[in-house]
Amino acid sequence: LAFSPDGRQLACAVINSAAGRGRSSIFVVEMASKKVRLEWAAHPDALIECLAYSPDSGLLASGATDTTVLVWRAGLREYASRPRNDATEEEVAGWFKQMGGADAKAAYQHMIKLVQTPKQAVKLFAARIAPATQPDLGGKTIGQWVADLGSGQFAVRTEATAMLQKLGLSAAPALRAALSTARDVEMKRRIEEMLDRVAAPEWSAEDVLHARAVEVLEALADAESRALLTRWSAGHGPAVLTSEARKALANLDRNAKKSG
Repeated sequence: LAFSPDGRQLACAVINSAAGRGRSSIFVVEMASKKVRLEWAAHPDALIECLAYSPDSGLLASGATDTTVLVWRAGLREYASRPRNDATEEEVAGWFKQMGGADAKAAYQHMIKLVQTPKQAVKLFAARIAPATQPDLGGKTIGQWVADLGSGQFAVRTEATAMLQKLGLSAAPALRAALSTARDVEMKRRIEEMLDRVAAPEWSAEDVLHARAVEVLEALADAESRALLTRWSAGHGPAVLTSEARKALANLDRNAKKSG
């Protein structure tokens, strides 16, 4: 196993057994969706013993028992050096739509195309993705939504659960405060379950799209991409778009220091 330094991928070496002969494969898992985005049949006559990413996460090296080392293009940065200018606006818009799909392998191939059309991609991202804002609280405070978890009406509890999940980590302080004072066993159980959910939330399809868009901008690493990442990083703190943009800027700063 090897995590990419940017935290966006996990590479796994897998041994397949066929006719008594070992054969190794490499799977690269996208952390945003927890799905495989890349797959390679590697070192057909040997077993992979180690995997290692380059510091910028663009390359992955695999070392095997036959003493060979293979290097794979595992990150978007390796495609950013070959821009193209012949894509139409309709094509770029179609790639953006495909980038948000449930098929991680197909999405990644369209991310590559967007990286290769940097000016058009940044312009489209800026138009389609606004900085995250706090969800509308519907006239209630966060504390009131937490209190609704104890309602005897199922519909009220369901609405409160949905709202608190949207709020994410920003609801955690109110949940912990309510937990310390709750006397009802059932209310405590619901608060504890909600704390677990906001601590490790399931990403929505929109969250995954946002994480992929950030990854494209991080790979481009030019002034326009940095400016858009900075804009996104100023959004609602607990939002995936905001946290991923902040992580991307930190990665870019770290890589710049290493190269400098």
